[in-house]
Amino acid sequence: MSVGESFGFLDHKSDVRNMLQSSYRIFRKWTLSRYRPIAWLAAYTSLGRCLFVSGRDDSTGMGMWINEVHDITQKRIETSKTQERPRWKHSMLDQWLAAKSATGEGIPLSDIEDQLVSDVLGGPYALATTISHLVTTMAKHPQAVRRAHQEIDNAFTQQTLSTPSPTYAECCALPFIDACVREAMRITATASPRWRCSPDRPLRLLDRDVPPGTAVATSPFTISTHPRLYGNNAEDFVPERWLESSEEQLRVWNSYDAHWGFGYRKCPGRHVGVLVLYKTLVTVLRNFDIKEGTSGPSSLRMLPRELYSTTPGNASDRQHKG
Repeated sequence: MSVGESFGFLDHKSDVRNMLQSSYRIFRKWTLSRYRPIAWLAAYTSLGRCLFVSGRDDSTGMGMWINEVHDITQKRIETSKTQERPRWKHSMLDQWLAAKSATGEGIPLSDIEDQLVSDVLGGPYALATTISHLVTTMAKHPQAVRRAHQEIDNAFTQQTLSTPSPTYAECCALPFIDACVREAMRITATASPRWRCSPDRPLRLLDRDVPPGTAVATSPFTISTHPRLYGNNAEDFVPERWLESSEEQLRVWNSYDAHWGFGYRKCPGRHVGVLVLYKTLVTVLRNFDIKEGTSGPSSLRMLPRELYSTTPGNASDRQHKG
């Protein structure tokens, strides 16, 4: 979707050019650099820059991905000169290369490549984190798991879920599954949007004066767990709140949904992310009974479910998919 071609992991069934291993190194650095003392170290000391800042010449980590995206971009530019039709003409890379302003100017290649690196790395990482949180949160609430199992089993019995893979629309039509996804996203500590700097003039936010050039950001987690919005149990996993609230209350909650950002700065891949969340949860719960583990606060056990004779059609398919 971002660059219009596969990196080859599934084709080769391996870590092509150690790209995944480089990603793990990047994520560890990202996690550490979110702590203010380490962020200061990386920004203002040579040791910090050596440890946390990657350059184009680096053979691993961010440098490797910068080069990977740069090579893809250059090849796509050469392909366009021969008038060959791109394999995925609607990829973000192809659309950005073709974009022109009113004066005929294109988007600088450095801006395109920077955004692509962010999309290719940040998107899958954030989605994997959200899926893990969704499944582990469900595992800590056995009553919610049982209710979700019942809803999914009934849907297969009534043949309102396709086999072997239900569609996104079918998964969204399951009320309790929809409530679980919404509730899990609400209490997930989403990464804050990129900080913006206040203008070169005084800025007034509510009753506070913000000095010019100050970095400003919001906290999606604070918004989505605020008692004024969600009550005294705002930090608890209560999917029933989405089923029992009025339409007006749901509209208010949706207007404050900060999981994917706000306005024109919303995550461009949010629709794909939501699709994956719904389909993953239904597929996992269709085939497994998930339980809280004993080896740590985020551990869980996934046990293959007993196959019910009431499930239509592909019982053997369910068995093999587990």
